[in-house]
Amino acid sequence: MPDPVLPPKENGNDLLSLQISESSNKSFGIEVEIFGIIVGAVYEKKDNQTKILVCSDTKNNEITFGQVIAGINKSAGLNIEDKDIQPIAKYVGIDNPQDLAIKLNTVFVYYISKDDKAPENTNAKNTEYAVSISLKNKSSEDQAAGIFTFKSLSLAVWNSTRPGVVKSLGVISIDEMLKKLNGDET
Repeated sequence: MPDPVLPPKENGNDLLSLQISESSNKSFGIEVEIFGIIVGAVYEKKDNQTKILVCSDTKNNEITFGQVIAGINKSAGLNIEDKDIQPIAKYVGIDNPQDLAIKLNTVFVYYISKDDKAPENTNAKNTEYAVSISLKNKSSEDQAAGIFTFKSLSLAVWNSTRPGVVKSLGVISIDEMLKKLNGDET
């Protein structure tokens, strides 16, 4: 006797089973927190293209080096203390490692596969990226000028030309700096 709750099988296939074929559209998303900011990722397979987007929110939260160490300690079961990293901090001119602030300004990666139906001579860029991180000595404002006091460091690497992405990097080009030095602020 057939099960009264389930619909009957049709042509040997269970109507309740999920049929995912190569032509099905697919999407998957995830959010994680890195250095105090939310980074989201989405994978999408639609028609003949695969797209992957990884990007950060626009809040630009900053965290201290101490918070990073506490997170590593908690996640990896370690017990790194300030005294363990104090010599390295002193070497670069930071009295207290807790005064080092880390800011992950931008995380952006966009990949799009070339359409299987596109002509072979298409030279479209299929991967864009932008990453920007900065470090700041929060105690440098309080320190008397010495021979060397670490103030800040920033690093940005990108190939994207999207205006919003480039702006989020927080970088000033040398040309922009020279314009300001020349008094040409247009």
